[in-house]
Amino acid sequence: MVKEISLRTSLSPGKPSYLSKDRGPLLGQSIFSINGLIWSHQRKLIAPEFYMDKVKSMVSLMVDSTTTMQLHHRRRYILEAENSSRCDVMSRGFIGIRGSRWLCIFFDECWNPSCGFQSRYTPTKNNWEIWKLEKEINSMILKFVKERAAANYEKDLLQMILEGAKSYGDQESFPSDVSLDRFIVDNCKAIYLASHETTAITASWCLMLLAANQEWQPRARAEVLEICKNNLPDADMLRNMKTLAMVIQETMRLYPPVVFVIRRA
Repeated sequence: MVKEISLRTSLSPGKPSYLSKDRGPLLGQSIFSINGLIWSHQRKLIAPEFYMDKVKSMVSLMVDSTTTMQLHHRRRYILEAENSSRCDVMSRGFIGIRGSRWLCIFFDECWNPSCGFQSRYTPTKNNWEIWKLEKEINSMILKFVKERAAANYEKDLLQMILEGAKSYGDQESFPSDVSLDRFIVDNCKAIYLASHETTAITASWCLMLLAANQEWQPRARAEVLEICKNNLPDADMLRNMKTLAMVIQETMRLYPPVVFVIRRA
C-alpha cells in the first residue's frame, strides 16, 4: 500500500467539491480546493516558498511582528494581537501586503459558527458582510497586484504566483472559467487562511496547556533566557530550544491544527 501511494501520480487528490463551492469566499479555486492540472501547477509554484531555507529567512519578520504584538498587548486583548501578528508575518513575508486587518476580519466572518448550512445561501446579515468583504478584499489584492506588476520587487510568493499565472495562462490547458485574476486572488487568500487558522489554533492551545501545567513555564522561560540572553532570537537560537520545541510538538500532537483531511473517491 505504501509503495502504491508513493508511486501514485494522479493529478486528482480527491478534494471534495464543497471546498470550492460552500467555502468559495475563503478558498475559491486555490491549491487547497482544486484538482487536476491547476492544482499541480499551483503546487509547483507554492511549495518552494515553504522550504526550510525560505522559512529561516523570515525569522526576522517574525521577531519584528511579535515585538509589535507585545506592544499591542498593552492596549488590546491578547487574541486580537495574536491575529494581527500572524497575519502580519504572512502578509509581509510571502505576499508583501501590509495592513492585513480586513483579511483577518474576513476570515473571522467566514468561519463564524452562527453561519449554519441553511444560511450560507440566504441574504442574512452575516452573509451580506461576507459578500461585501469578499469584494473589498478582491479589489484590494488586485490593486496591489497591479502596483507590483509596474515595479521591480524581490522574488516572494506573490511574485511567483504572478509569473506562474502569466505563464500558465498562455497554455491551452488553462480552463476558460478560471481567469488569471481569480487564480491570483484565490491563492493569496488561501495562503492567508492557512497562516491565520493553523497558527491561531496551535498558539491558543499552547498557551492553555502552559497555563494548566505551570511547572513547564519556568523550564521553557529559563531555556529562552539562557539561549537568547539579551538578544532577539534568530534561526540558530530557535534550533537549540529543545524544551520549547517539546512544548509545541506536544501541543500539536494533542490538538492538531488540522484534525482531518477529507478526500473524495
